[in-house]
Amino acid sequence: RGPDWWTDGFASGAREAAVSRATHSHAIAGQGGLALAKLAGAELPQGVMGKVSDMNEALLFYDEHTFGYCESVRDPYGRETWEQRSLKQSYAWEAYRHAGLLGETVMGLLQSFVPKTDVPSVAVFNTLNWSYSGIAKVYIDHQLLPRDKVFEITDASGRCVPAQAGESRSDGTYWYIYVRDVPALGFARYRIDVKDEPRPSGASAGSLSGTHVENEWYGLDFNLQRGTISRLYDKDLQRQLLTESAEWELGEFIYETIDDRGALERYTYPALRAGIRRKCVSRLTRKGLYGILTVSRERRQPG
Repeated sequence: RGPDWWTDGFASGAREAAVSRATHSHAIAGQGGLALAKLAGAELPQGVMGKVSDMNEALLFYDEHTFGYCESVRDPYGRETWEQRSLKQSYAWEAYRHAGLLGETVMGLLQSFVPKTDVPSVAVFNTLNWSYSGIAKVYIDHQLLPRDKVFEITDASGRCVPAQAGESRSDGTYWYIYVRDVPALGFARYRIDVKDEPRPSGASAGSLSGTHVENEWYGLDFNLQRGTISRLYDKDLQRQLLTESAEWELGEFIYETIDDRGALERYTYPALRAGIRRKCVSRLTRKGLYGILTVSRERRQPG
């Protein structure tokens, strides 16, 4: 078949596609949170399962493959084009709204099962059926964690938890904290200890000091001229995961074009000198399952 129409559909609504992906994650967490609250003995609010159904239905209507009016390319500003496009994107935002309200409902139910403390703390709930280690994003008011004070965030064993500030507002800051072994269908509490000493101001880096970074699992090399990753080395596998000297590098922007509308209406490969082949390779290591998107050049002949 020629150009991938269905992929082009999602690309034509990239903003809503991103919202849909985030909503799927929120929906899974929200429904897991309801199960967790029910197991803890909470009485679910009347009508909440109907709202879950509305959320899932809106997601299904957005995720189905049809994107807009059949003549949208020939008539991009036509009435039918605009009406059908607006209707399509509305399903993504409707699902997003339902997922947000579901999250508020879940947290309202679960907070009643968290014991009170005399010091500021953060409770992280895990709605998965396996223990979780990774990043948790939390909004902390500046009254609890001032911008200008030294602090520590510690777990139940007194171990310091890494934390990094993200977006900040006048009343609070979003923090990214690395949590370890939050139990399945459970929660972990993290204590915030604010010190009575000023926090040193951090200097932001205007540019990378080098093009190579690594940790215990991976080694990365950046191509600063192209804004890409030129090398990705897996230390467990002792293998370079990217194609050496590839024409396109990982993270590179690729803009595909066609000569005319007719290429979309042929049922054979277009007579292009080169195309793009994408392949997702999944591997299971001790770090978990990960996917690598590889991009390579492929010559095609007319069908």
